[in-house]
Amino acid sequence: MKYIDAHLHINYGGFRKEQIDNYLKDPELEFCLLHTWQELRPSIPSLYQPLPLEDILDIKSQYPDRLVPFFAPDPTDPNWQQLMESALARGVKGCGELKVNLKWSDHALDDYLDFLNKKGLPLLIHMELPRRQFFIEKSYTWDKVLDKWFNNYKNGVTRYYTELLIRSTAVLEPWLDGHLVDFAGYLYDFEGLEQRVKEFPKIKFIGHGPHFWNNLGAQLSPKHTYQQGTYHTFGLIDKLLSTYSNFFCDISGYSGWIALNRNHTQTKIFLSRHADKVFYGTDNVFLGQREFIKSLSLGSEIESKIFYKNIVSLIF
Repeated sequence: MKYIDAHLHINYGGFRKEQIDNYLKDPELEFCLLHTWQELRPSIPSLYQPLPLEDILDIKSQYPDRLVPFFAPDPTDPNWQQLMESALARGVKGCGELKVNLKWSDHALDDYLDFLNKKGLPLLIHMELPRRQFFIEKSYTWDKVLDKWFNNYKNGVTRYYTELLIRSTAVLEPWLDGHLVDFAGYLYDFEGLEQRVKEFPKIKFIGHGPHFWNNLGAQLSPKHTYQQGTYHTFGLIDKLLSTYSNFFCDISGYSGWIALNRNHTQTKIFLSRHADKVFYGTDNVFLGQREFIKSLSLGSEIESKIFYKNIVSLIF
């Protein structure tokens, strides 16, 4: 079955021109949406990797019918509108990936969203909670072990109990506090998001990211960076997808993969219920997502919507 990758980056996660060349050799892959990342004031600079529009347009010139550019200037950039107008004139089809340390209620988004609404553009968003990030100069092997122990996405439970132990004994507390840096989060307030979805009905909001997919289920545990384990009640994203015709999601990244694998029965219900609202994507993370979706036996009509038809409707 043909498919479209709705969430891809160039020069990110080891995925460069050569990898895109090879990816596009798949005869079933129709085209990909390529997204930028611009953040002028990252709260932790080492976590930020600029992904400029020029890199996308360069490779698009080689694959004009296979790559669709998206662009999301930082809303705090005083020249964002000029940049966006120029990008649209150069063939950009949507805004993404918007991944900035703002809340949805921030007034910096007012004119930005109004512009997108008037243009009727899709908007891919990344949602991630604030936290205190463990930071250490990775000069030695032990430093790298500690960084992985505290920060690896799989080690939420490990960090939770390690920090609990340190706080309870107070022996290493000054050491720990000396290595914790405040991370401001990205567009994480669901209440503010819902207000914006209602306020700007011509924007097609596309949800994505750890905090977004953590809310697939209603129960949230502070132990997990990425929520784990089964659940029986759907959370906030089910409500948003059910309520608002201009709200969508993509299943890309570790966050989408982990969420959909928590409870396959619930995943099948979720994808069937929102078959017109879900986009296939990878975010440069290839874990067998296509094979997983097919293994759920959703039926060819639902599969074709997730893999292809929904994205075509979004862009064209």
